Amino acid sequence: MAVGGFGGVDGPVSSFNGKITASVVITCIVAASSGLIFGYDIGISGGVTTMQPFLQKFFPSVLRKAAEAKTNIYCVYDSQVLTSFTSSLYIAGLAASLVASRLTAAIGRRNTMVLGGLTFLAGAAINGGAANIAMLIFGRILLGFGVGFTNQATPVYLSEVAPPRWRGAFNTGFQFFIGIGVVAANCINYVLFQSVGFGNDSALIAAIILGLVNLASILVSTGVVDRFGRRFLFLEGGIQMFVCQVGVAVLLAVTTGVSGTKEISKGYAILVLVLMCIYAAGFGWSWGPLSWLIPSEIFPIKIRSTGQSISVAVNFATTFVLSQTFLTMLCHFKYGTFLFYAAWIASMTIFVALFLPETKGIPLDSMNSVWEKHWYWRRFVSG
Repeated sequence: MAVGGFGGVDGPVSSFNGKITASVVITCIVAASSGLIFGYDIGISGGVTTMQPFLQKFFPSVLRKAAEAKTNIYCVYDSQVLTSFTSSLYIAGLAASLVASRLTAAIGRRNTMVLGGLTFLAGAAINGGAANIAMLIFGRILLGFGVGFTNQATPVYLSEVAPPRWRGAFNTGFQFFIGIGVVAANCINYVLFQSVGFGNDSALIAAIILGLVNLASILVSTGVVDRFGRRFLFLEGGIQMFVCQVGVAVLLAVTTGVSGTKEISKGYAILVLVLMCIYAAGFGWSWGPLSWLIPSEIFPIKIRSTGQSISVAVNFATTFVLSQTFLTMLCHFKYGTFLFYAAWIASMTIFVALFLPETKGIPLDSMNSVWEKHWYWRRFVSG
């Protein structure tokens, strides 16, 4: 299929006709399952940091502030100390992903994934037995190193093992397992909230629904990504996400007021949840899985591991900034926070339309041809 738009190549190349075997499928599933630890951590930390027993033991000041902030729904959990606990994982992951490029070259992709799992296990054990904030942060750092190693090595491994024709489907499995981890963590959070008698049941149910929608859309994308191509899904998902962010911002502005002191009605709350589900679906079948797939296949083999490390490091860096600033932005910008992110989504979508070539079905060894025929990047590529 010839790639339209702003440049591309014909694909797939017939001389690379890899076939799917049982061993390939099992190997890719096992490797992709390393995404479970990242997804589980994302989901479980989001629930734990809103549980009253946890806050009372480690962050009592947040509970006091939450009681004082009831007049403004946007400022309930605005705490730099609490967000530092959550975002410390991403700084550690950033450092680990950069180190992982050397590790994968020295000990291989598989061993790096095993090392990541063991490091994550150690961090989880420390967090489980934490008696103070110092132990919590140290455990989070080890968790960050674990996900940093696996997030760097796994997408590269999957792209190299999978046949070119099915590379997108197999690599998307990594994001699929991240989604499973998120849903499992949300379900565990729900059970814990029920058992201790704290928290907002409706919020947890909404989180589980969002996780299931995201999981289903990722599952759909495992077939769609190789059928319609990466660039198409990026654009479609970006449009969906932009519309939903604007919609949520408008609904919050109308229902809560400029100051954020009004309660949102049940009907509007359901509408917000529907928009967030559409957003989760758009992310799940576009930016979510493709942010791992694209970097793992576009680099030449000599710098593929390094390129993936830089990509994952940037991912962690931006996630850290987002985690550290989101609640503060929500407190001060209120509904405008969603418009801010909508503008970034629009910019990202425009960038994809102009600068991202299609890599569907192109063997890794022939990827240079994609850049040689692109209207912009060809000026930087030698034959």
